[in-house]
Amino acid sequence: MAIIEKKIPDRRFTRLIWKALKAGYMEFRVFKHSITGTPQGSIISPILSNIYLNELDKFVAKLKSEFDSNSKPKINPDYNRLRYLKSKETNPEKKSRIHKLLLKTPYYKALDPTFKKITYVRYADDWILGVRGSKEDCVMLLNRIRVFLKENLNLNLSNSKTLITNANENRAVFLGTEIFRLRHQSFSSSQFGFLKRNGREVRLEAPRLRIAKKLTNAGFLKDNIPVPRFL
Repeated sequence: MAIIEKKIPDRRFTRLIWKALKAGYMEFRVFKHSITGTPQGSIISPILSNIYLNELDKFVAKLKSEFDSNSKPKINPDYNRLRYLKSKETNPEKKSRIHKLLLKTPYYKALDPTFKKITYVRYADDWILGVRGSKEDCVMLLNRIRVFLKENLNLNLSNSKTLITNANENRAVFLGTEIFRLRHQSFSSSQFGFLKRNGREVRLEAPRLRIAKKLTNAGFLKDNIPVPRFL
């Protein structure tokens, strides 16, 4: 209510919201009441949730302004060295060998401490933070968010759902979607006739194993084979 009253000076209106929060709700003819929070399914719950968690959005924006540095990472010195050797080499066979090594070498430094970046997305009470940085950076950011939520909004992060995931090795789940980087490296031809390495794409996929498990539990799958459900 203190957050709402910062924006809305009409006390008759804010008292109406306060009464709605205290009113409770019916669940299968049983009256339910909670003195904390807004009940799920309430008409005003989504907007109140966004008003409340806007405080988290502002805090993460502040974190981003402190954390982000430089516009792009430094070029990998190994890549520069191989590119220089390739430009100086006159023997076609040696040049081809150097080019193959070049294709296996990352263009940018994998972990450049001078280049860090945060990308943040929130939908209702689900949020995801993309971090260009080290695992230590991720732990630090998560701890700061956890402390902020507890001390300022009296909220606790779910330990089972709040995870640090390496996008190169595993899949993060957000809003029922798996997010990961492709392991397969693709190539394309350049204008000079050499192969050019493409960036490893970020992919969004449906969680097929979770869907199959739900369908199995509901009786639509048996041993991963679709089965009919007769009335």
